[in-house]
Order: sequence, then structure tokens, then C-alpha cells
Amino acid sequence: MSDNNNVLELSDRAERLIDAIAGGFMKTAQAAAERIGLASEVAIIRQRMAAYAAVLEMVGNQKESIINKIESLAENSPLRKLYIFQLEQLTAQEVEILQNAGLNNEIASNAIRNTDKLSYGRKKKKNKS
Repeated sequence: MSDNNNVLELSDRAERLIDAIAGGFMKTAQAAAERIGLASEVAIIRQRMAAYAAVLEMVGNQKESIINKIESLAENSPLRKLYIFQLEQLTAQEVEILQNAGLNNEIASNAIRNTDKLSYGRKKKKNKS
């Protein structure tokens, strides 16, 4: 009888170990699947941010070109007023892009204003030299 009890105990113990190992494998597989899902989401976000950056760069180049045109025109030129309006529209577009990226209106507006000051302020200093 004791041999039967030992065999049953060993069998039960082996079964519990196998169940524990199988459970560990399942948890590992679930964790790996979650990591893959997270990595996928991070990749999507990075692609979206790269697209926003590319559009912002393009709009910034357009603004720089318009600023060059504005600076070459007389102060009371009607064309100058049109360029200034176009510049304001491009700035609004930049704010909208940053809002789509998740910033609120105030932060987006401040970011654009500060970036414009840095970018176009440097350009003016270079032109004076």
C-alpha cells in the first residue's frame, strides 16, 4: 500500500509541477504578446510623430521663404499684406499640427512663437553681418 501511496504522491507532484511549468510558459507567452503589442503601438506613435515633424519642417520652410519676400517689399506694399496674411495662415497650420500631435492650443502657440523667434531672429542677425 505504501508503494501505491508513494506512486500516487509522485504522480500528483509531477502533475502539479507540469501544471506550474505550463502556467509559467503561458504567463511568459502572454507577457511577450503584451510587449509585442506595446512595441507596435510605440512604432505607430513614432511614425506619426515623424510625419508631423516632416510637415512642420515643410511649413517652416514655406514661412522662411515668405519672410524673405516680406522683408524685400516696401512697408506699405499691398503684396506685403498678402504675404503677412499667408504667414499667419501657415502659423495657424503649425498650431493645428501640434494640436493633432496632442498639445493644447496655448502650448502649441507658445512653441511656435518661441521657435519663430529663435529661427528668424538668428536669420536677421546673419543678414546684418
